[in-house]
Amino acid sequence: VINNIEYPFGPGSLFFMTPIDFASLIYEGEHITLINISFSESWISDRIINSITSHGYINNYAEILCTKIYEELSSVKKHSSQYIRFALGCILIDVIRSVKSHNADTKASKSDMVISDMLTYIHAHFREDLTLCTLSEHIGLTPNYLSKLFNSYIGVPFKSYVVDLKLKYATTLLTQTNTSVTDICYLCGFNSFAHFLRTFKGKYNMSPLKYRKEHGYEGVF
Repeated sequence: VINNIEYPFGPGSLFFMTPIDFASLIYEGEHITLINISFSESWISDRIINSITSHGYINNYAEILCTKIYEELSSVKKHSSQYIRFALGCILIDVIRSVKSHNADTKASKSDMVISDMLTYIHAHFREDLTLCTLSEHIGLTPNYLSKLFNSYIGVPFKSYVVDLKLKYATTLLTQTNTSVTDICYLCGFNSFAHFLRTFKGKYNMSPLKYRKEHGYEGVF
């Protein structure tokens, strides 16, 4: 379950998660082996990262590559870093091709594909100074058109959606790390600490410190 959405799980399952995603695993059956690979976005080109539109994916080839990455990380081998980056790139490109093929088969509308591109880019860059103009340059459509389309499909304005992502990420850092509130403010992409405190309290009816005390520190899944 990722962000309250259930995904099928079985041999060969592959899931992508960002720091703001919440995940839990419910599995009943025989013994399974899970491989958790954390990597910096700087390892992969922005063009590839920005093209990923799905959390869940199943492919035996990806399973083989993940196993090889794990083996590279578990031992000291020459050129391991280059090998791991190459393998990650192959997995991500395979996922992108599969998603595009699925979209072609289901004949997704142009608006559906634009919204998918928007959401993917937003989730990858919400911690930056993200504006409709920035998004417009990436998508290739006017800010006004994107604003109306986003509001129509998602039901909230673009700016509100981005702020909610920042705040959700803040709650993750508050409950799952010991990062200071000041650092969390800027890690989430807020430019003003006072604005962060005001916005957070407006959303959760309490200060970040009180939120941390009430929800407690939990280990990262």
